[in-house]
Amino acid sequence: MNKFAALAFIIIVAEFFVSLLGFIDNDDYRAFTTTIGPFLWPLSLLALIFGIIALRQIARTNENGKTLAWLAIVIAGFKLLSTVAFLLTSLS
Repeated sequence: MNKFAALAFIIIVAEFFVSLLGFIDNDDYRAFTTTIGPFLWPLSLLALIFGIIALRQIARTNENGKTLAWLAIVIAGFKLLSTVAFLLTSLS
């Protein structure tokens, strides 16, 4: 198992669940995600970079973890694109 693939997947899943806390009908969780939410996008970028590094290492060394790397890349890409779309719509 490639360590970068596992790390990318763990980062993006943890970031995804922290961002889902804002949808829980509890003022404490909503305040937490409102406060920390704008600072979560670097984690998506980090997971995307680690996923790309993992794919390159997997191609070179024939390790396992290709699926985790692709899942991390897809989820991180979606999160980054949705963040950019949200920022563009909120600015206009």
